[in-house]
Amino acid sequence: MASLREPRFLEERRAFLRSLSAPARLALIAAIFCTFAPLGLIFLMARGGAESLTSTLLWALMCGAIALGWAFSFLWSIKLLFVTLIAQFALPMALGALGLMDSPASRQGFEGMTAFQGFLSILLIVSGYALFVMFIRTEAEAKLRLSTEMALAGRIHKSLVPEISVKTPQVEVFGVSDASAEMGGDLIDIVEGPQGVDVYLADVSGHGVRAGVLMAMVKSSIRTRLISSDGPGGPASLADVVTDLNRIVAALAEPDMFVTFACLRMREGGAVEYVLAGHHPILLVRTSTGSLEELPNESLPLGVDKRETFRAGEVAARPGDLFALTTDGLFEVKGQGGAQLGRNAIERVIVEHARRPLREVLTMVIHTARAHGPQDDDQTLVLARVL
Repeated sequence: MASLREPRFLEERRAFLRSLSAPARLALIAAIFCTFAPLGLIFLMARGGAESLTSTLLWALMCGAIALGWAFSFLWSIKLLFVTLIAQFALPMALGALGLMDSPASRQGFEGMTAFQGFLSILLIVSGYALFVMFIRTEAEAKLRLSTEMALAGRIHKSLVPEISVKTPQVEVFGVSDASAEMGGDLIDIVEGPQGVDVYLADVSGHGVRAGVLMAMVKSSIRTRLISSDGPGGPASLADVVTDLNRIVAALAEPDMFVTFACLRMREGGAVEYVLAGHHPILLVRTSTGSLEELPNESLPLGVDKRETFRAGEVAARPGDLFALTTDGLFEVKGQGGAQLGRNAIERVIVEHARRPLREVLTMVIHTARAHGPQDDDQTLVLARVL
């Protein structure tokens, strides 16, 4: 027999059930049972026959259990449907064969048993309603609180990682970070100072609130370091800034977390300094020739080894040259069949449209990624054009 394929919506419903606390799950089970158990008692009263107390309770238990089978067939696994269907027809016959479903009470006890069945029905229905109300109220409050907290986290993320659109005499920069959840782990920023224009991108492992908290610490650490070096001794070198940042991340991050990092320091005259820490190569498009160069990574991510030191590379850039800093959320997008978009596809779009306004280039890249498949990770791109 071919295996029964479960509908996709069951994955979401199973995830919802797993998210419930043990008391909430028990309340839901009890609510379903109490709401549908009276159907057995109503059937007995409609038959007009006096039944024993044992038969009354068995009918209530059987109907409540079958209702739970139907409910969890569409909340947990469709395979339970077969068990429920078999139980719905087999249980009455089996209990009847054992003489447990048809044990008439004496005529003297008929009215009393019927009244008891009516009272028990009302009690179960009221209990089921109360349990449903308690379950909904408790879960609604929890979900509302969580929704409010996540909405606040989303606003905090947008304030920490706003869209970048800056134009100075030596460079034009445009960047966007689109988080896959309310709180993302990607960070983009630009800092102008006597050292030049520093443009950087950080990608915290994972995503969500935990990654977002570390991302916020990275941003504040970098800005604090750059401000503190803006004194008589002159600005800190880019390599020193990243080396100090590595020590901070190693001290603050949880053991299973790290940060990949890519940064540029754009100076007057077209000199561009760069440092990478475990990140994908920075792309450099020479618009005069249409050629593509990669500025490679040679170091570990931040936070992996506090003793790691970082060296800066330098490249000469000409007016019109375009630098691109990306995160893997763009080129690891999965399409139908699970095939990833790949770095080459993103690189082709950037090279093809490198002469266009930066916002248009970025829009084309995002469109290419979204056309390939749905977003399941933070997607970030920063473009810097030499003027």
